[in-house]
Amino acid sequence: MKAAFNARQLGHRPPDIYMDGQMIAYPDSIERTKALLKGAQLSGLTLYAAKSSNEDIIGKVHPAHYLNFIKSAFDDFSQIVDEPEVFLPALRLLKAIKTSDYNVITKASMHMNGICPIVKDTWLTAKASADTALTAARFIIDGDKYSYAICRPPGHMAYADIAFHFCYLNNAAIAAQRLLEKFNKVAILDIGVHHGSGTQAIFFNRDDVYTVSIHTNPVGFFPYFSGHETEKGEGEGAGFNLNIPLPRQGEDTFWLAAVEQALNNIGKKQCDVIVLSLGLDIHESDPVKGAAVSSEGLIQIARMIAEFGTPVLIVQEEASMTPFLSENLADFLYEFVE
Repeated sequence: MKAAFNARQLGHRPPDIYMDGQMIAYPDSIERTKALLKGAQLSGLTLYAAKSSNEDIIGKVHPAHYLNFIKSAFDDFSQIVDEPEVFLPALRLLKAIKTSDYNVITKASMHMNGICPIVKDTWLTAKASADTALTAARFIIDGDKYSYAICRPPGHMAYADIAFHFCYLNNAAIAAQRLLEKFNKVAILDIGVHHGSGTQAIFFNRDDVYTVSIHTNPVGFFPYFSGHETEKGEGEGAGFNLNIPLPRQGEDTFWLAAVEQALNNIGKKQCDVIVLSLGLDIHESDPVKGAAVSSEGLIQIARMIAEFGTPVLIVQEEASMTPFLSENLADFLYEFVE
């Protein structure tokens, strides 16, 4: 089994951020990424350097005006503020203004939320993360049954034109778009404590990608406003979105039953390949405390997906830095090592 990673993903080091009423260290840390790399190596995967891609395939998911904003925002802000350390939105958009004459501060109100800081190398790091997902997708297209993309920053909460909750480019959506070059129908299975809100929004009106998200019930839990069972897709995408919200601090029984339900539905939709958005924050040691899946439960989830029969591209999403992170990832990936 092959894994992809780009060393540029070790860039993007924002300062402390304000979250949940307090200043905290930026959660998407370099140390966490190094722990994931260690876990991939422990599982016996072969690590490949992700290749740089052109932006055509990314542009099928994210519009040009948004990509241009992410690329230029820090430099544009530097024209307003001398030697800034970080750029964050200072306004909240209340009503759209019909004009093309936006400055970078106005654009930020449309394209960012408050926990997606942009620093000097954010675009290079986010692009490298998308390239990692695309490289892993290429492994599947070329005939591998399983592959793993060590993506940093994560992507599943990035909307087509909004950076959201540490996510700038939606790596899983971009990989799914690439896989459609070979496969007729792709499933994105998102497993993590937070709803894959960006992924859902990107494909909500489409029937070529079936999106399934298993997550902690968003009633009283981030992201609050999406991830409910009533959200099933619209237009051509009606019936092609499935949310399976679970009780907070749900243990193995809940998550294993949800994975079984998800796989049954993916089978009914006759999907040819699965993009697995993997959030290891469902483990019982994770400080977010959105779920309480045991280490053995993670292994059973991996085994169920590996035994489903379709090719699987695993795209890394969130995971807090815990003493168990490397081991949890290694045990999960080992179920896919042929």
